[in-house]
Amino acid sequence: MKIEQCIEDFMNSIVKRDAELFCSLLCPNSLSRIRKRMYTNKKYKSINRFVKEQYLDKTDTSCCANL
Repeated sequence: MKIEQCIEDFMNSIVKRDAELFCSLLCPNSLSRIRKRMYTNKKYKSINRFVKEQYLDKTDTSCCANL
């Protein structure tokens, strides 16, 4: 995958708050660290939901609204 496509996918995942796309762009080590945090919090049953609520929903995307 070209770096330009990765950057575009990353920005789209943040703007659209697409947890599945966001997670697909992470390296295995990063996913492992997120899973470790997730498993200490009994509220979350899926990594996509955890990422969406802990990272994507808190991100201000007003600067990227025109993408």
